[in-house]
Amino acid sequence: MTPRIGFFRPPSRRTRSTTHSLRSKLTLINVVLLALGITIATAVTLFGLRHYLLEAIDTQLTMSRDGLQRTELTINQIESLSSLATIVEKISPREPGGAGALPTPDSVFVTVDERGRAIDFAGVAPSQRQLDLARAVSDPASLSQETGVRELKMHGDPYRVVGARLSDGSTVLISTSTKAVQESLLRALKFDAAFGGLLLVLLALITLMSANRTLRPLGDMVETATAIAEGDLTRRVPGRHDPVTEIEQLRLALNAMLQQVESAYVTRERSTAQLRRFVADASHELRTP
Repeated sequence: MTPRIGFFRPPSRRTRSTTHSLRSKLTLINVVLLALGITIATAVTLFGLRHYLLEAIDTQLTMSRDGLQRTELTINQIESLSSLATIVEKISPREPGGAGALPTPDSVFVTVDERGRAIDFAGVAPSQRQLDLARAVSDPASLSQETGVRELKMHGDPYRVVGARLSDGSTVLISTSTKAVQESLLRALKFDAAFGGLLLVLLALITLMSANRTLRPLGDMVETATAIAEGDLTRRVPGRHDPVTEIEQLRLALNAMLQQVESAYVTRERSTAQLRRFVADASHELRTP
């Protein structure tokens, strides 16, 4: 039996857990990188979706405002047209959502005088939502001169509003709620979060399995070093199918080093044995006259 080598020490617990640590680090790095990519992609997607939806609302509001200003109608003429449209609507009703459908509940239309007070329209007093819109816009005259769309809040809900100044000095405020946009973005965020979480779990499992297969030769090296420390100098690191180039180079270099260590140890043992025999023979010759 090959004697135990005194200058070898068994690998410590920290050395034996090296492959576990590498697997954990590789998995953590991949998961963090994927999480960062998902976060960036989600942010860009939601920002683009929000810009597209708000741009569609702003375009509709701007077209309505520009159409009112181009006609140069007064509030009385608009009331007459509104009455005519009501009669046509009763005579020839259209399908809900069609070209002649009434404005959706998310839209608020109110007419204000020169002092910003909501006034009657077509003989109908302004509703509470119309009064709230008139109060929310403190300067309707300046709003009617702006080319862009202003954002405001009514009862905590976001709205986009524009103003159109009529030829008689009154101002028409047209607003649309963007609460549906926020709800759509929130649903998209929840979906992306759920799908991204599933991808992270799958990536973690795949990385663990791949790292376990790739780093298995390192475990073989630890076992080989342990066996050599216990005295088995003939032990070598076994090869694997489809090895990683760097790990295979390390295995070959380690086996070559172990071969040299074994040869040096055998040579030392042979020299020690020869020295012992020489000393024994010399001692025998000295004792025998």
